[in-house]
Amino acid sequence: MKKHQKLRTIIFCIILILTAAVLIAFPKRAAEGAYNGIVNCLEIIIPSLFPFMVLSVFLTQSGLFENVFYIPSRLISRLIGINQKYCSLFLLSMIGGYHSAAKSACLLYKKGEISAENALYLLCFATNAGPAFLISAVGSGMFLSTSLGVILYLSGLLSSFTLMVFYSSKIKENKINLKYKSKEKMLVCFVKSVKESCTTMSAMCAFIILFSVFITLLPNFSEKHFSLQAIIYGFAEVTAGCSAAAREISLISVLFAAAICGWGGLCVIFQIYAIFSEVKIKMGRFVYSRLLHSAFSALYTFLLVLVIPIRTEQTFISNSSDAIASFISAPIPALFLLICCVCFPVYLTHQKKL
Repeated sequence: MKKHQKLRTIIFCIILILTAAVLIAFPKRAAEGAYNGIVNCLEIIIPSLFPFMVLSVFLTQSGLFENVFYIPSRLISRLIGINQKYCSLFLLSMIGGYHSAAKSACLLYKKGEISAENALYLLCFATNAGPAFLISAVGSGMFLSTSLGVILYLSGLLSSFTLMVFYSSKIKENKINLKYKSKEKMLVCFVKSVKESCTTMSAMCAFIILFSVFITLLPNFSEKHFSLQAIIYGFAEVTAGCSAAAREISLISVLFAAAICGWGGLCVIFQIYAIFSEVKIKMGRFVYSRLLHSAFSALYTFLLVLVIPIRTEQTFISNSSDAIASFISAPIPALFLLICCVCFPVYLTHQKKL
């Protein structure tokens, strides 16, 4: 064990030395990357995430999330057989964005309302990009199509729902440990929500700026290699990856964007790890869930594109229309195929119960 620890320390030191050397060798590019990261935070991240984060934290802190989503969460709870509290948190996270589930689960864990293991399962299926980012930033801003942003958001919802079905049996094995309930006044909850959101947002922006510097130092790619750029950038940071994918408006680029948004990027994973630092869990399971979410997002996006018409200011999927013409001409079968994909995991869950 000591030899492995020494080897890891040596490798880590080498990486730090090489990183310092690159920053010294390319100071202007590093400064440009930091500037781009700051602009990205001010123009996209903070406007699209901060209000929703305050709302989600306030609803969780005050306990109102169970009342707000009572009817839909009750329906989902009966359909899947999962505790209604988790269904409410799932619906809340679909509005708040990537960090909403992490923040809500962490708050409930600190209040003693859910266990650490259940918090991790909640994190695995409830982490998804928010509507403001997918519809406004990626859809309208990058691909010049609001309808495409709606498709990306719907595919994210379906992917999260699929993962919730997969993890439902494991969640039910653990009982919720209620230690106490918060009886704080609404005004106190609101103040705490703003404070918590500001702290979380500052950490998020720090990671985004750091990864922006890293991406800027990567080699430039030509227009022909946009897919390779999207994969590399998207693996590191979701906004840069989607922007790279949008360099060519085609079916392939849309599927790349869907997979990137489902994955979230190492930047988002590190941010969630920072939020979840108080909960002693192994993050390997969460990383695995992000890979599953990425695959399901690409699949559902492909099926939804066949059903929902796309409106954009540019020519859309011009290079791929011939390859999928037979599918587009038959939207009803594609719609039934999409419904089957959503219902199949629910069927498997009920079969396990029997």
